[in-house]
Amino acid sequence: MKSKTSGFTIVEVLLFLAVSAALLMGIIFAATTQIDQQRYEDSTQNFAEFLRTVYSEVSNPRGKDSGAGGGRSEYAMYGKLVTFGESETYNPNKRIFVYDVIGDVSNDALEGTTVQMLKTLHADVVKNENNVTKLIANSSDYSLNWDAKVEQIGGSHDPYVGAILIVRSPVSGTVYTYSLGGTTVEVQKAIATSAASALNPLLDNFNVNEVNFCVAAEGITVYGGKRYDVRMAETSHDASGVEVISLDSEDNKCR
Repeated sequence: MKSKTSGFTIVEVLLFLAVSAALLMGIIFAATTQIDQQRYEDSTQNFAEFLRTVYSEVSNPRGKDSGAGGGRSEYAMYGKLVTFGESETYNPNKRIFVYDVIGDVSNDALEGTTVQMLKTLHADVVKNENNVTKLIANSSDYSLNWDAKVEQIGGSHDPYVGAILIVRSPVSGTVYTYSLGGTTVEVQKAIATSAASALNPLLDNFNVNEVNFCVAAEGITVYGGKRYDVRMAETSHDASGVEVISLDSEDNKCR
């Protein structure tokens, strides 16, 4: 009597391999999506924290006179200028610059809004000496990580272009937030072309408005294409004015 040996047919083996491969691909896809989502959320939170840090540096200046109430220095630091989309820079769609705003020491004769007073005090971020333009004080730059970028409100996904001015009143020391949307302060261009000024001529164009930064994850699709709204409140006086609006909130202007 012959004994029968049991085993798998070729069809069964191929079916097993196909199912295993499908399960593996599903696991990899789920893990990749989760990683992408986490990276996107980290980019958004880090950007919001970057803006909060600018407020902290304005509220607690180091190394220079605060500008409120005078002082012995020939000049004073009044705040920070944050620029988006400077044309004369590498990767202008993603690179964000922060500049110290420096002006003359304040006096008791100042009147008007904070930006008007800063204009009177010749506040700027560059100075021109002997036809050579250079930064008055410090500067730094920031780029969102994981290929995220800042976009404007709307469905066009255009990069955000503009400037944010976070400054203290030369009289009271209160921090105010001003924005210049649709155009930016071309500081690097002013340096390259030996311009006499970069910020001061544009101060009249800054306004007190709510600012919404739409953070997008470039190259990857997460959350069905929804974007976080990083908002600077119209009345921002400190870091608490920066808020990340949830993806599904009715208040999110970047959906």
